[in-house]
Amino acid sequence: MKTILKILTATLALGASAGSASAAGLTGTWSALNSGVTTTLYGIACPSSKCFVVGDSSRILKSSDGGLTWSGSQVGPNILYPLSSLMFLNSTEGYALGVLRHRTVDGGATWTHIDNKGPYFWTHGQVVDGNKIYLAGEYFSSFGTLSGGHFSQNASVARMDSVGNYFAPVQVGQAPALDQYRPSILSLHFVSDSVGFVTLEDGTIHKTFDAGVSWKADTVSPNELHVVYFRGRTRGYAAGAGGRLYQTTDGGLTWAQHSVTGTTRTIRSLRFVDAGTGYAVGDSGLILATLDSGATWTPMASGTTANLNHIFLVEDGTSGYAVGARGTILKLTGGTPSSLQSASRAVMQGTQMRFRRTVLELPDGRRFELTGKRLPLP
Repeated sequence: MKTILKILTATLALGASAGSASAAGLTGTWSALNSGVTTTLYGIACPSSKCFVVGDSSRILKSSDGGLTWSGSQVGPNILYPLSSLMFLNSTEGYALGVLRHRTVDGGATWTHIDNKGPYFWTHGQVVDGNKIYLAGEYFSSFGTLSGGHFSQNASVARMDSVGNYFAPVQVGQAPALDQYRPSILSLHFVSDSVGFVTLEDGTIHKTFDAGVSWKADTVSPNELHVVYFRGRTRGYAAGAGGRLYQTTDGGLTWAQHSVTGTTRTIRSLRFVDAGTGYAVGDSGLILATLDSGATWTPMASGTTANLNHIFLVEDGTSGYAVGARGTILKLTGGTPSSLQSASRAVMQGTQMRFRRTVLELPDGRRFELTGKRLPLP
């Protein structure tokens, strides 16, 4: 007969620990790092102990010491083109996206140009489920006739294979008209392999439920939306010009505007470290933070007036980075820990408290403290 042990614990101790952790307020400070450049920076990613930043002039910066020092170079055949975003599949393989694309397979030591092989320029990307890659950007084709030159342009989303080749591009938004510009994609976010969202310059959010085969548009904002981001499958956020911020709690079926008190500055990027704690950055050094899932937002001092284009947060929420104009790189230190980290601390504290009071009860009724002292039968 298999011996069964019952562990009786003092659950009130755990409750007290968790309660004190959840009551912790917003913490952390942002400080400027020396990037060594004055050009505009658009994206940052830290796939391991290294961080990479991309920006104008096809420039990629790298830091291996937590942002204390940065080194970089211009990559690709044309340094006039900016790089707008980064994505990594793992610590060694990643992609820098823009008008041109570049790939690394050695942790950023070297970058190789990838031929787009067509009239597509992929400016946004995301790795989903570890190995599925989505791209978003522009289709642009120009041609000449006897009466002059013409062009065709539209927003597009495609999939990418493991060596950087894109396939199955799909148009998003209105059908392209000759010699007319269509709203560009400003942000891309997939919550699963099949469900994804993009925002466009016209304030619309387009969603797909079939891995990008078809897209449905919702007019959400009167102005451009620079970012869409989901924390889980149902709760998502979109933000953009005028300090407007929108939230969904039903997976993007409906969106409601949330007031961000005291700012009309454009919000360009936002991220959450858990269901409650998030940060947003934007124009003129704007940094906002929330501890209540976006119901309220608190301004944080950035020490800069530069436009901030992108934010990256480490998983535990205690540190992060923001990048922007004039070579600006800011680092968050001492940030509010994620609820997962706080809960683990509470469990550890509670466990320590319970350990001194833990009792083992054997099937025959004998009860022992873990100190070895036998207790009287109940």
